Amino acid sequence: MKHKFLLMVIFLLSIGNMVYAQKVNLDFRQEKLGKVMEAISKQTGKSFSYSRPVINPDAKVSISVKNEELYAALAQIIETDNVEIEITDKKIFLKPRQKRTPSPSTDEQKQITGHISDASGEALIGASVSLKGGAVGTTTDVDGQFSLNASVGSSLLVSYLGYVPKEVKIGKNSNIQITLQEDAQALEEVVVVGYGTQSQKLVTISISKLKMADVDQGNDFNPVKMLQGRVTGVNISSSSGTPGAEPNVIVRGVGSISGSSAPLYVVDGIPGEKYPRLNPNDIESIEVLKDASAAAIYGSRANTGVIIITTKAGKSGKTQIDFSGRTGFGVISSDITMANSSAYMNAMQVAVDNYNVQMKTNLKYYTPSSIENISWVNMISR
Repeated sequence: MKHKFLLMVIFLLSIGNMVYAQKVNLDFRQEKLGKVMEAISKQTGKSFSYSRPVINPDAKVSISVKNEELYAALAQIIETDNVEIEITDKKIFLKPRQKRTPSPSTDEQKQITGHISDASGEALIGASVSLKGGAVGTTTDVDGQFSLNASVGSSLLVSYLGYVPKEVKIGKNSNIQITLQEDAQALEEVVVVGYGTQSQKLVTISISKLKMADVDQGNDFNPVKMLQGRVTGVNISSSSGTPGAEPNVIVRGVGSISGSSAPLYVVDGIPGEKYPRLNPNDIESIEVLKDASAAAIYGSRANTGVIIITTKAGKSGKTQIDFSGRTGFGVISSDITMANSSAYMNAMQVAVDNYNVQMKTNLKYYTPSSIENISWVNMISR
């Protein structure tokens, strides 16, 4: 069995050598490549397979060989740097050569270690470190240390909650010391917490703040509706179609089955149960307290959340008077055409008359004097 397998391998190898070892005789000067390939096909019995973007049959070539191997002859008239030649029993394939881009060698990379701290030198635990433009990343340990493999010239992206992200270029030094600066704009923002004001970095409760100066009010005169889509955990819906109607506000889901789910409203420190009707232009900011800390401050009235509204106040400096005006109107986008009272009663009377004919009765559905024409569409949308 082993001898048969060995003979088969030798036979196949000999066939491959015979395919590439075929001899050709060619003598052309400044002749079209297509005509030279026709001569090769006649001598070898093999047809060519190629595409024009790869091979230009109108290109001029010169060749003069005698008893030359087929592959060697083809290599003289075809640029093998860009074209791959494959010879089979009946065909000669000319295919574009796949250019392989060398992958980064692991020898070019080295282990990078480093330490991440804040401005005071305190280690930052859990800071994110990743290679720019890649999927390689890590985090710092309890000592603020990190380690990863990177190549010289690449960049590290370092980020930590509450700090300004930083990009660090990797040089010849394998150990990097990185210092992150606090994001003062986010941490120093003052928010209202119910018992005064505190810096954002000192607050541990769930607070969302909306500054009216950052909101395009449009023609909406309801300041609470502006929270919809801008504050997480707050769902606002219209209670009726009446313009200016009090909206339904639910903070962090329904808090009671039988009781009201409306939040507690606090305007400039004064709590109230009902929705306050205020001019949006008079409001400075709106804060929403959403967790158990709201109940700790305001008691059981705040178990469904608290909306704190801070109105504008006078500021020191030069006296300034601002005037602005806004108007708007609401219309039904698609009016519903309905029958009036007279048309409806006439249609019903026709039905009664048809009944009278069948049943031999003389019933009357209505009298014209009893008709009161009411447009119910206008009544519900006024």
